[in-house]
Amino acid sequence: MVRPALVAASLALLAPAVAAAAPTKQACVASYEQGQKLRAEGKLSAARSEFAVCAESTCPDLTKTDCATWLTEVDASLPTVTFFVTDPSGKDVSDVKVTVDGAVVAERLDGKSVALDPGPRKLRFERAGELAIDVEVVVREGEKNRRIEARFGAATTQERPSGVAAVSPAAWALGASGLVGVAIFGVLGGVALQEKSDADESCAPDCTDDVVDSIRTKLIAADVALSVGLAALGAGVAIGIATGLSGGDAKKPDAALFLAPSPSGVFGGFSAKF
Repeated sequence: MVRPALVAASLALLAPAVAAAAPTKQACVASYEQGQKLRAEGKLSAARSEFAVCAESTCPDLTKTDCATWLTEVDASLPTVTFFVTDPSGKDVSDVKVTVDGAVVAERLDGKSVALDPGPRKLRFERAGELAIDVEVVVREGEKNRRIEARFGAATTQERPSGVAAVSPAAWALGASGLVGVAIFGVLGGVALQEKSDADESCAPDCTDDVVDSIRTKLIAADVALSVGLAALGAGVAIGIATGLSGGDAKKPDAALFLAPSPSGVFGGFSAKF
């Protein structure tokens, strides 16, 4: 049998806690005003929290009635989204942390919808061992259970993890141009040396000007190709180091090696657009 004195003592101990949980009149008025301001700014989630306070039964009738009405209206307007995230094979995953505009909204997925304020939002999905996925959406007022999908392993949505350097495509293009220049040097130089060897055996020292000019032109072209190729290789290495340290260059370059005849032999160079 429960003693009346014990019940009375228990109620007496609970009373301060109940009283402390109820908002004061000042808190009701403050939430009443703050909720309206937040709602006007489009911050519906925060406005809802304020209206939930001033709608408490212990608040004054004026704030309680208005806040209850506004709470219902905000609930109807507050958008919600549902996340559908899969691994590279297309299998659903739940061990995913989700942040919205830098704030964590879920440490892992549980299939429940999440309320977001209307407007443009930046979402990030993170999972151990995977590259992070960034998704930008525009959430519309009144939109409910909008499906937002992300798939790990999709190159179009992945972002390189911090600390992993990206080499600019310009570096690769210049490096390729440099290798072409060195290859041209090898080919022209080899042909010129072979022609010189043949001339030494067949007509030296009385070879015609045509024979001598042909050999000289090829040697000059080989030297130019080597100079241009080494310059392109050096530029490619420099750009690769610079862009690797800065996080990479997303622009696609247009680089080319060129050789052209001139009255004294040939001239050459390389060009690159970034």
